Amino acid sequence: MTLPRLRWIAAGLAAVVLAAAGIAFAQDRARGEGRRKGGGREERAARFLRERARDRRHGAMLRMKRLMDLPGEQVRAALEAAEAAGRVRDGAREKAAALLVDAFREAKDATPERKAEIRARTRERMKALRDEAKAGIAEAGAKAAAALTPEQRARIEERARAKGRTVDGKRLALGLGWRLSNPRVRAVLRARAGD
Repeated sequence: MTLPRLRWIAAGLAAVVLAAAGIAFAQDRARGEGRRKGGGREERAARFLRERARDRRHGAMLRMKRLMDLPGEQVRAALEAAEAAGRVRDGAREKAAALLVDAFREAKDATPERKAEIRARTRERMKALRDEAKAGIAEAGAKAAAALTPEQRARIEERARAKGRTVDGKRLALGLGWRLSNPRVRAVLRARAGD
């Protein structure tokens, strides 16, 4: 081979290598820009979850604002019911945590048959605790439902019908009790009652 021919081969090889490097650099840069714009699957999923949580918080704030528009006597009645429901909820959570800690401690070195017995017994105790809490929260919700005006009840029933549901006294009491047991709602009611 002659020297000029080797130069041409070397120049061609260098051009191919530089072109491949340029293409790889451009692709890497495009991928990086896609990530910055939320192009990756994980980033899109995380952004979706953040936006959904923000929307839920926004909806919760609007519902709390509606609570702020209640007349004074309804706020006081709702606050009393909320405190009662909150005590039931918090007590049930503490009891459930204690039940689970005891079950895990007991099952730590148990045989598989013994673990199955512990699991069944814990499940039964949790169901009884859930039923007890549900009854207490429904009782607190019934106190709050008693303070509702006929217009407010009609509005609640209209919203339920729009969703294809019916609202009887038990269902209304339980729904109000669960909503009032929320710590944020309790805080809003406390602030409103303090006015």
